[in-house]
Amino acid sequence: IFITLPEGAEETARSEEGVRVTGPDGSRIAIALYGDFETAAKETAKLNEGLRKHGTSSVKCGEGTVEATLYSGDEDGVKTAVLSARWEGTGGSVIIKLPRENYAAAGDWIKEMLCSVKLIKK
Repeated sequence: IFITLPEGAEETARSEEGVRVTGPDGSRIAIALYGDFETAAKETAKLNEGLRKHGTSSVKCGEGTVEATLYSGDEDGVKTAVLSARWEGTGGSVIIKLPRENYAAAGDWIKEMLCSVKLIKK
């Protein structure tokens, strides 16, 4: 998985499946590549447990689309927005968590980052 991170993003952790970074607007970003779409869906669902789902939409990126689901919740007394994105037919997954009041202002860099994703098959 190749992705262009927003300016100022810094890696905080790395695992076999992916990487976690901090980004602009108080965001935390988890980027993962699982074996297949079903595994990505299952692992993403685990990470979003306990959050309130607001809806799913398709984000148009050039000739492709990204399935993005918006959630909200509370973390340590801070209201958060969580955007969970997956690419149909792949194990690619990106989860962006940030303070809810920063979500609207972050829309441009979020879409740019999601549309930058390139998934290369082995």
